[in-house]
Amino acid sequence: MNWARPCRHAGNWTCSVANVYGRDAMTVRVLVQRPARAAAPAVLGVGRHWVRLGWSLLDTGAAPLFALHVRYGERSGRARRLSVYHLRPEVTVDQLSCGTEYALSVAAENRLGTGPFSETIHIATEGGKPGPLPADALSANASCILVRLHDWPAECSVRRFEARLRPAGGGARWRREGPFPADLDVAELCGLLPATVYKLVVSAHSAAGTTESTARLATHASDGATISQLLPPEKSVDVESPLLGHPHVIALICSSVVCAVCLVICLTVLVRRR
Repeated sequence: MNWARPCRHAGNWTCSVANVYGRDAMTVRVLVQRPARAAAPAVLGVGRHWVRLGWSLLDTGAAPLFALHVRYGERSGRARRLSVYHLRPEVTVDQLSCGTEYALSVAAENRLGTGPFSETIHIATEGGKPGPLPADALSANASCILVRLHDWPAECSVRRFEARLRPAGGGARWRREGPFPADLDVAELCGLLPATVYKLVVSAHSAAGTTESTARLATHASDGATISQLLPPEKSVDVESPLLGHPHVIALICSSVVCAVCLVICLTVLVRRR
């Protein structure tokens, strides 16, 4: 006789009875079953929007498997679950974000239910942040600066663009523009003063991160004349180096201090001689 039931002790159990008329015995085979335990998954392949995992079992639980469950999610997002009922040695998790790190773990399900999830692994899909904006993507007229957004190189799809600008010569407040949709070809920043140099910061946002490009660009004069040339944008730069940190300025300050000390010493000597 075979019984399948949860129990701490497995094996053959014999129950016997006896009286004056004779003796009888019955042997029962106890089969211990428990939820299956899966090992941490192995990464077999990675793409921009998918991860392929291999999996194995640490313990089948002495019961047939019904399904494999994959739990995955971004660090700052909610975990999702993928259930696979046609068991195979590998499974592909798709529809993932490009250039994004995910936490993944697996659990196996048998007739007693779903076992504990395995140790979590972390893997990032392929793709990086957008590159810097090409210098030739910017142009201007007397009242507008034009940004050709479709020229922006990016491994992962850009979700939106944003811009801010202000006159470069003073402490004017930043004027913010956007957000601009990802499929916009050209962003027009208009209502600007003619013959004025502007500092411009354009940012591209994707799932892999954000890149800012900074440039200085002059609007044309009212008669269409060009007053300056475009300087190439810099990737992820929006903080100017302090003037005091420049090596030439430091050398000048040190020389001035030395000269001042020498002057004080000379004046002191002259006063004492008198």
